[in-house]
Formats: sequence, structure tokens, C-alpha cells
Amino acid sequence: MKVLYFDTETTGLSPAGNYVAGHMYPGQICQLAYLVDDGESLVAKNFYFAVEYIDPGATHVTGLTVPIVDELSGGRVFADDVDEINSDFAEADLVVAHNLSFDEKFMKVEMARCGYRFDLSQKGWCTMRRFTPILRLPGTRNLYKYPSLSELAAYWGIDDAIVRVNMQSLYHVDRDAHDARHDTVKMYLAVQRAIPKVEGLKEVFGKE
Repeated sequence: MKVLYFDTETTGLSPAGNYVAGHMYPGQICQLAYLVDDGESLVAKNFYFAVEYIDPGATHVTGLTVPIVDELSGGRVFADDVDEINSDFAEADLVVAHNLSFDEKFMKVEMARCGYRFDLSQKGWCTMRRFTPILRLPGTRNLYKYPSLSELAAYWGIDDAIVRVNMQSLYHVDRDAHDARHDTVKMYLAVQRAIPKVEGLKEVFGKE
């Protein structure tokens, strides 16, 4: 079984984009990171993409700006790597993300711009939603709140020191939260810790 864990950093909150100073800038993915686990090996991939505009709110969270992303990407855009990305996602039996609906909507739009269809309806798995009834964090109106990725990791005993060690091993970098690589590794480690402890997860992730 092949499981793909991924995260994105984006130019804003919506792929519809931002209207700034009389110009409409498309919402774009500026970083995509994923891990592909086939049960025998773990392959790490990371892409930066040159973009037209990054909302100041997004920059405040990620530290990414248009010039920084342009340098990190070497000027490459999403379309330059879309064939490889599409192949990796298509070959995965299960695709995992934290707040999957957010990342998926950006992926759908980016893929569509390149002429590809992106559909996770049969194989998407959201850690934020799936672990809500397990963590049981108090919310409003007697409901449990969705856990943040940090809350999910903390629940399963994954701290930043563990994440950094694994980032060095997989991506050969050391980055803080809100780098797609950091968040992908953190999510992956939390899921691995949860699999033997939560009923039914071994079957979901092919670890029987």
C-alpha cells in the first residue's frame, strides 16, 4: 500500500485569489511537500513555486515573500513540476493531510490550470477531522474542537526536537512550523505513533 502525506504553503486563504490595487492575483501554492510511504521506503519531496503575489497575512505566518519564493524555486512554476506531482498523487492509495479540505482546494485549482483533474474523494484522509473524536478537545456548544497540528502532535508525544531530527534525515534541512516540510513530517510522525494505538488504523494504513 502506498500512502502519501502532504502539506502546502499558499499565497492566501483562497485559490480564488486577491484583488489588490486594481489587479486580480490568483491564489497559488508557493510550497508543496510530501512523503510517500510504500511500507518499505519513505520518499521525501519538496517543491517551491514562483508566484505573482503573496498576501501579507500569509507572509506573516510563513515568512515567504515573492522574491524569496522566486529564489527558492529558481523561477519554476507549478506547471513545470505538475507531471511528477500528478503521477505521485495518482499512484497513492491513500492521501493524508491535516485540514485536507484547505490543501485539496488549492491542489484542485492548480491542477486544473495545468489541465489535470485532482480528486481525493475516494482516498483522502484528514488527520484534523479523523482525530477530533479521539483527542476530544473541548470546543463550543458541547462539541469537540478540531485539533491543530501542534495539538495532534503533542497528544501523541511528538515534539519539535523529534520533528527536527527527522527533517534532517528526510529533507536535509532544519525548519520551524509553517514550512510545508516541517508540518508534513510532524503529521507523519503523529500518525505513525497513533496507528498501533487506535483501533482500525492498522487496516486503514495497510499495517496489518
